[in-house]
Amino acid sequence: MKPVMKIVFYSLAFAIGTALIYFLYTNVLLLSALGIVCIAMVFRFNRKKGDFYYLIFGMTFGPLAEVFCINAGAWTYTYPTFLGMPLWLPLAWGMAAVLFRRFADTVMEMRSSST
Repeated sequence: MKPVMKIVFYSLAFAIGTALIYFLYTNVLLLSALGIVCIAMVFRFNRKKGDFYYLIFGMTFGPLAEVFCINAGAWTYTYPTFLGMPLWLPLAWGMAAVLFRRFADTVMEMRSSST
């Protein structure tokens, strides 16, 4: 697949994830289930070696930072389910880590093919 099409696909996945959070944040279980579906779709499409590690890294360290900030009083979530955050938040962080990695890889691919 051409790099430009990859960027379009990853941008679309990011936009869909953001829209799901925007419209469904009040329904924690549905949003969590859809987050799992989105992750499965992205992993099904052009899986790269190491993606799973990025997912786990994002699902671990993103929410960990949020827990510290929540406990410090920096912000709160409207519908927290665990440690002051919603159940879907680790999924969002994991998906973001994978997509950011893929964006970066694709940009590097574009740069190396243009030289």
